[in-house]
Amino acid sequence: MRWMQFLFPKYLLLAFVGFVGACGDAPSTTGGAASAAPAPAAAGGEEGLRFTIDGPVFGGPTSFVVPGGGEHLRLYMSDNMFSLMLNPKRSVRSEDGKHVLDMLVLGTEPAGEGEFTESSNVTEFSLGFVAHEGTPQSQSVSMSFRSKGVKQPVRLVVSQYDLKSDTTDGQFTARLRRSNIKSTDQFYEVKGEFLAKD
Repeated sequence: MRWMQFLFPKYLLLAFVGFVGACGDAPSTTGGAASAAPAPAAAGGEEGLRFTIDGPVFGGPTSFVVPGGGEHLRLYMSDNMFSLMLNPKRSVRSEDGKHVLDMLVLGTEPAGEGEFTESSNVTEFSLGFVAHEGTPQSQSVSMSFRSKGVKQPVRLVVSQYDLKSDTTDGQFTARLRRSNIKSTDQFYEVKGEFLAKD
């Protein structure tokens, strides 16, 4: 009988600790479930255009996100031509806030799905920025895949080109040459993706 009186408080204590432990585990289990929940749609699934550019004036890789929806991007699609450009009345600040994109044009002719390069169908690939905007180092920078007749490597892959729904998406890489006066010896590497709807 005494051994029951001796063990009973211990069993009671163990049961209590187990109960508290179970309660303590509940939030972490919920937290684990929350962290395992589906992540938001990948960048490639969102309308708009995203790219990273690296070159002398930026001082390192710099990322830009151009929103879709028609306010920032203008899209033209036909059997003969594809053109995606930044609305001239809009500009987009880089994710680090240091630079401003004020010109962007991608174009192929003829258009459609497939891979386009500097030697096949790419007619336009140009970017323009105000680098280090609002600082003493501020300067206008423009660049293109084609400068003084010399073409730089471009790879534009269009994975969807649906004229019925006016939708296109794809990805690109390019080596662009700075076209400002006295700056044609500068080269910039660009990599990005787009999903656009008219």
